[in-house]
Amino acid sequence: MSLTARLKVGFTVIIILSFLLGYTGFLGIERVKTAFFTVRHLTKVLYYVFVITYHEDLYLLNGESRYKTEVDKLTSTLINYLERVKSERSIAGKVERYVAFLSEDETRGTGIVYDLVYKLVLRVTNLNEKLDEVKRGNLGRTFSSYTEKITKRLMGAGLSSEVLRLEYLKDEVLQTLDPKLVNKIEDILFEIEDKVKDQTLLKEIVSYKAILRDFRTALADIVYTLNSYRELSKSLYEDIWREMEKQTGNTERAIIITMLVTTVLFILVLGSAVMVAYRMVKVFSTYFRETVRILEEIKQGNFKRRIRYRKSDGEFGVLAQDFNEIMDILNENVGFIIEKSKIALSTKIMKIGDTCIDTNNPLVMARRVVEALVDLNKYKSVIEDDYSKEEIYRHLYRVLRDKFGITRVIMLELNESKNRFEPVFAKDVADVPVDVVVNPNICRAKRTAGIVDPLDFPDVCPYAVDEGGMFSVCIPIMMGGEVKGIVKIIESVEKRSQLVDNMPFIVKYIEMTAPVVYAAKLLEVTREQSLKDGLTGLYNRRFLDSYLEKYISFADRKGFIVGFIMIDIDNFKRINDTYGHKNGDIVLKEVARIISGCVRSSDVVVRYGGEEFLVVLPDVAEGKSELVAEKIRRTVEMTAIQIEGKVLHITVSAGVAEYPKHGTDPYQVIKFADVALYKAKKTGKNRVVVFDEKGMEGVLEGMDIPSADKETDTSSDSPVDV
Repeated sequence: MSLTARLKVGFTVIIILSFLLGYTGFLGIERVKTAFFTVRHLTKVLYYVFVITYHEDLYLLNGESRYKTEVDKLTSTLINYLERVKSERSIAGKVERYVAFLSEDETRGTGIVYDLVYKLVLRVTNLNEKLDEVKRGNLGRTFSSYTEKITKRLMGAGLSSEVLRLEYLKDEVLQTLDPKLVNKIEDILFEIEDKVKDQTLLKEIVSYKAILRDFRTALADIVYTLNSYRELSKSLYEDIWREMEKQTGNTERAIIITMLVTTVLFILVLGSAVMVAYRMVKVFSTYFRETVRILEEIKQGNFKRRIRYRKSDGEFGVLAQDFNEIMDILNENVGFIIEKSKIALSTKIMKIGDTCIDTNNPLVMARRVVEALVDLNKYKSVIEDDYSKEEIYRHLYRVLRDKFGITRVIMLELNESKNRFEPVFAKDVADVPVDVVVNPNICRAKRTAGIVDPLDFPDVCPYAVDEGGMFSVCIPIMMGGEVKGIVKIIESVEKRSQLVDNMPFIVKYIEMTAPVVYAAKLLEVTREQSLKDGLTGLYNRRFLDSYLEKYISFADRKGFIVGFIMIDIDNFKRINDTYGHKNGDIVLKEVARIISGCVRSSDVVVRYGGEEFLVVLPDVAEGKSELVAEKIRRTVEMTAIQIEGKVLHITVSAGVAEYPKHGTDPYQVIKFADVALYKAKKTGKNRVVVFDEKGMEGVLEGMDIPSADKETDTSSDSPVDV
């Protein structure tokens, strides 16, 4: 018999025994479950029966209707519960009982108990109906009314003693429902008949006796029903306890039988498994030892060893042959992955080499390279979504610090317009040599576009850190084939080997960051150019619209005053006509410079039109706007402008309005400042006029003033250069 056939036979035996073991456990669990649920249902029924009998006894004792109401409620709940229990067994449950060979005899006693419960509920209901009839029904009312009628006649006949006895017995009868008390009432009536001579009263007594006979019969029926109810409740209690004891016994027997049978079957299963395992170990030991030896070498990255096998070994020979083929594939492809990954990680300034990665184990090397590529891809996705270059540099800083554990990182960016290095983060200003800042070309990393490591050649960089057990490495940031920045890494000498090992990955992160920073810089320049005037460098009206939209709501919440100064160069057309538009542009730029120098850094200066400028003064004291405007006017007047070897003195006129003092809409207030400027022009120029609605009624007539009640068109074309 072949090895496969032996294994099939052995596992078939184990499966059959395991099935029998599981089925035996299922039988035991099913019987225990049935007994458990039966006991649970009986316990609940016992509880309901106890509460019903308790409230029924209270009702019989004092006759209060609230106890009868509680009894009716409980009996209805009990009946509903029994109906639900009878019908709750699903099809799956019935199949389960059938498979477990559970007969109806298992719960026959429960059915008897449920029948007794129905009888008890019926008996209680019947008893309460009879009690209601006697106490509150026609029979009870008739008995009470005739008794009162007789006692009134007897009181008129002077039989007060008999009246008291009848009243007392009437109340006792209605309270205790004892038929013997009715007999006592009849005895009193016989005594009265001997004393009374009035025929009419005697006839009424005879009618009263007939009612008493009917009433006594009803009371006797109640007594019989009550005794029957109590005997039935007693029998029900006994049957419930008996059935619960029976189910407890069933549970104990099921547990014992299940334990014995499952123990025997478990021993058989265990013995069969041990026998099969012994056979397998005996046959497989040779190949297992060989496989384990080769797997140990695979863990070390050696894929060249192969399993020795014989074709006569059957299945094992086939497995060994397939295993060797897989090893050939791994040996070929893992090396391919490593080489291609090294190419992917290589940068323009550094080629990844075997010295920076643990090459003793190709698997470790392949994993590290692949992890690095995945992390680089995630990092690139993150920085490509950053809004500004500062955010991009901050992400690079965190990667170098957190991922590679670098102690200190300083980043320098080349300001091409000023031809100087500037620290990306303000905290690094004190650590950057002034010589390198003002003359970037003295930086060796900038000149050579390569990594500068002073530990190999101590004098290679005079600005390297080499003190207190620390050293520095400078890595250039390449953009468009040129060095546009420097990353300076400061680390302890003890971590030099770790830094060298990580250097290819660090350089790759820097190389991947460079084009994203470059794109962000271009976007920043484009965004800035779209919001500034090309001639003066001041903000344009597009920026003004965006600024007002955001700031005015903030000023309203804080209660700030916003000042608006509209400035116009006097006689600017004459300057253009006399000196030409090129010199007119010089005048515009000089005036823009003067205005910017006269206001705070938080104030906004806008080139509003050709020779018009608007100054926005956020959070200004009331009335202070006029002083700022006067300062601007006086400074312009005192400034000499050089044009074609000539000195030119110019003046400006200004109109002032404040929000919300002069209006509740910022564009309306700007228009009012323009109106004030118009008056300044009309009244002699070279002056500052504050908007006054009463004093400018003539100027306002016929002018289109934006209303605060309707949306104002804030769109504006780009200002025209003069």
